[in-house]
Amino acid sequence: MEDWLMVMAAVLLSGIVVAVIIAQYKKERSEDMFRQLYMYLVLFVTLMMTIKGTVMLFNNGADLVSPEPYYESYSSFKYNEITMAREQKLEIPSEAEIRQRFDENEKLHYEQVKRGAMKDIIRSLGWIVIPLPLFIYFQLLIRREWKNTAKGG
Repeated sequence: MEDWLMVMAAVLLSGIVVAVIIAQYKKERSEDMFRQLYMYLVLFVTLMMTIKGTVMLFNNGADLVSPEPYYESYSSFKYNEITMAREQKLEIPSEAEIRQRFDENEKLHYEQVKRGAMKDIIRSLGWIVIPLPLFIYFQLLIRREWKNTAKGG
């Protein structure tokens, strides 16, 4: 995730550098050009953030609907339970106790995966809800400027 933010920062900085170079050649329109460049960069960044949030939302929704499977086999779990009981010099659990613990561990695993998916869904909604109003606002500003330019104002 930090890599993505670094890429976005690089895009912003490169856009500013390009704008400075162009402004040196066209000083009379530099303020207007900086404003437009800034507005388009904000549109681009907020659109990318919204797209990322949407992709994350679908990905986390899939994790919620179809969580990762529980990978430990019953025979491996049984072996570990018996080995631990022998090492700790405890009574070896019965087959029914081992099966109950295995089922509890499997149930706990699925609950944890689903809980994690719900937290990630909320995070991904943040990637949509936070930049989307900015995107809409700047898009309306650009449209308003286009209309003013078309009218000759």
